[in-house]
Amino acid sequence: MVVGVALVWRSLPIEVWIEQFTRTIDGLGPWAPVLFGASYALALIFGLPGAPFSMGAGLVWGMAGLPVTLAGATLGACGCFLVSRHVLQHRVRPLVAARPMLTALDQAVADEGWRIVLLLRLNPLVPFNVQNYTFGVTRVGFWPYVVATAIGIVPNTALHVYFGVLGRDAADVGQAGPGLWRWGVLAAGLVMTALASAAVGRKVQAVLVRSISNSS
Repeated sequence: MVVGVALVWRSLPIEVWIEQFTRTIDGLGPWAPVLFGASYALALIFGLPGAPFSMGAGLVWGMAGLPVTLAGATLGACGCFLVSRHVLQHRVRPLVAARPMLTALDQAVADEGWRIVLLLRLNPLVPFNVQNYTFGVTRVGFWPYVVATAIGIVPNTALHVYFGVLGRDAADVGQAGPGLWRWGVLAAGLVMTALASAAVGRKVQAVLVRSISNSS
């Protein structure tokens, strides 16, 4: 696996792409975090995935980019929620009603409120934007939704930012020379982080399924 990662990295101009991306963001000066966070939020509202933005923040700012991504993700989640509740509810509601699992989720949210939102945010297996627009047609209040979202997205967002940090470190390794052992350390860190995230996701999934089953 280590050799495969190294070969892919060496066969594509990834180091150049990372350098160009970092230079572009740095060129925005003090407005960079604001514009980056706003772009993140708008991307979520238009249905685009947020993980690339989180990893991009890790590339540019390291783990110091976590607050920027958390702010952008939370704002985007709020925007999706409000659009779903006040603009697209007539379209989203039938999709929820046609799926027993989502109907049970609606009942679970009515029974337990923010706790279900928090559990879903901790679950990396459910797409973030699917959650955002689905919660907009449930009976959860806006502010409980905001607080549970802001807290619940921290682990998965931090993971994606860390992936970006690993990418930046890998670029530094590539510039310094082959160093197979250094590639091994980076690959091992990536694998261990992914396994830990999957283990947490399975436990959260089990608790979430029990909560929804009890409410259905």
